[in-house]
Amino acid sequence: MQTRTFAVSTLALAVLAGCAGHGAYTSEGLSIAQQRAAQLKSGTEYSMAMQAFTAGDLDRAMKRIEASLAANADVSKSHVLKGRILAEKGQLGPAMTALEQAIALDPNDFEAWYYEGVTFERLSRPAEAMARFQKASELDPTSAQYRIAAAETMIDQGLIEEARTYLLDANDRFEHNAATRQTLGRIAMLTSDPEQAATYFTEARLLAPEDRTIVEDLVNAQIGCGRFAEAEYNLGALLAAPDSKDRRDLRHLRAQCLLELDRAVEARSIQQELTRGSEGENDVEAWIGLGRVAYTIGDDRTLKAAASRLVAIAPTRCEGPMLQALHQRSAGQREAALESLDHAARLAPADRTVLMLRSLVLSELGRSAEAADGLRALLALEPENSAAAQLLAAVDAMASAGER
Repeated sequence: MQTRTFAVSTLALAVLAGCAGHGAYTSEGLSIAQQRAAQLKSGTEYSMAMQAFTAGDLDRAMKRIEASLAANADVSKSHVLKGRILAEKGQLGPAMTALEQAIALDPNDFEAWYYEGVTFERLSRPAEAMARFQKASELDPTSAQYRIAAAETMIDQGLIEEARTYLLDANDRFEHNAATRQTLGRIAMLTSDPEQAATYFTEARLLAPEDRTIVEDLVNAQIGCGRFAEAEYNLGALLAAPDSKDRRDLRHLRAQCLLELDRAVEARSIQQELTRGSEGENDVEAWIGLGRVAYTIGDDRTLKAAASRLVAIAPTRCEGPMLQALHQRSAGQREAALESLDHAARLAPADRTVLMLRSLVLSELGRSAEAADGLRALLALEPENSAAAQLLAAVDAMASAGER
């Protein structure tokens, strides 16, 4: 009986000893389990942080990402998200610190490099931003986004040709990417090649037919190369969209196209609408457009009203007195027109239209020598101005006839 009792006691002690501590293998298993639990918590908090960030709830996103990092601080993407949240909150210095931590953890994390580039961009440091975007593109050569971002920072620094070459070097990978074609189109516009730009924008539109920013770029290129009918058609489509029908910039462009297409009455209607209301009464470009179209169709009353309004709301611009001069000239008041043009010339000494019109009025007043001097000054600025050359030839001919 005593032997049995001893055996039971020994077994109990062994069990108790086992409960008091963990063996080597048991401790290792517990440590792994704890790590997995921490990773799971970190991943869950990260997902919730990303959801809050996407929804625009930055405070909640920050709380969740801090919890994620507290559970596991060794995940680079968590530091990237923290950096993005801080940047959106305007805390660019701390954002940069978070992104640097992400890069330190994983130098191949292309998103960390990209968002560090975005942060440098917001700090107005385009050279540093460009280097980060290029690094992101190098690490993820399949993404057009990073290469485009690098090209755009090149453009910001005036490196236009470098940006074009940089994009074309990857043309075999991104030939069918709409954003790449659009960026190449914008580069073509910057290099005064609207025909090439229109080609790129047309290609981009085919690749992304729902992207209206591409259509807007295409419109500007079409206007730049004189394809006003196509531009006007595209503007009509843009303005038909409910969220664009009241966009004043697009309506200005449509009026411009209509005037070029000899549909001046329709253009006048648009410009009249643009000058109405509290916003319209101070819209300088709308009043300029209205004055020009009124002059084109011989609407002297509207021309006079537009000129007067411009003198009142934009006294430092030349268009008001220039439109006044056009009205005065139409009324046969050439001396008054010359005074208005002298005023316009003082406001804008190198304005080609003012120089041309002033020389024309001088010639009509019989002041041929002054008219010729003005036209020669204009041709020095604009040697290929055929209208100025023709007027100078006519003024010289009249001067020669008068001498005889």
